Amino acid sequence: MYYLNTTSKEDSLYHYTLYLLGKIATDTTSYPVTDWVRSSKIYCRKVGYSIWRNASGWEFNDSNYVATTNNLPFALKDLVAAQQDYTIPTNVLGIQRVEVLRSDGRYVLLNRMTKEEVREHSMSEYYGTDGLPKYYEVRGNYVSLYPAPAAGNVTTTAGLKLYVSRDVTTPTMTTGGGAFRTILEEPGFHIDFHPYIAVGCAIDYGVSKNYVKEKMDNLRASLKEYQENIENYYSQRDRDYPTKFRPSVRSSI
Repeated sequence: MYYLNTTSKEDSLYHYTLYLLGKIATDTTSYPVTDWVRSSKIYCRKVGYSIWRNASGWEFNDSNYVATTNNLPFALKDLVAAQQDYTIPTNVLGIQRVEVLRSDGRYVLLNRMTKEEVREHSMSEYYGTDGLPKYYEVRGNYVSLYPAPAAGNVTTTAGLKLYVSRDVTTPTMTTGGGAFRTILEEPGFHIDFHPYIAVGCAIDYGVSKNYVKEKMDNLRASLKEYQENIENYYSQRDRDYPTKFRPSVRSSI
């Protein structure tokens, strides 16, 4: 379903929210689309995070990312001689693997390490001589390479490659003349779960307008059911890859 489709309202999540709230399809003033889009962004990201936490085997990638060389689920960054720390892109939820491009044009896989594993050296002295990186560490919003790259050992242009799990895309809108235009975009996850966004937005509106408890309870029960179905689907999507229990907090960045 589209986020907003003024031509085919039956295929519009915004209008489904109006329906859930008992409003007519032409009532676009009591729940302004700008308010709805704000809430829909929140629920899009909730779905994305839930999928990221529960995906087994298949790595989820929002279908709205166009599959071009520069828009696949990895990030490329130039290496700088003797520079150890590199900023992680802001839309990255997690890092799956890190590779460095050697001077001969071949990528080499780096092993992940943590400071707890370095017992006999200070972190400033660990692999203190620049060379071909062998290890990486995730520290806050940075990836740190050990050793730091030496110009003679690596290809600096697009020499750092991060395979990542990315945040989902969220709806955009344009306004003009006091009216809204159709947002012909769809959520980038399975269509069966698109209504999760409409239900979530209905809950936000109901909270702001003090809807009766029975109505809110029904909406929250529906949202919970969608949430459980999303988690079940993405945790079992790859039947050939056994589902693994994951810790409550994955590698955060």
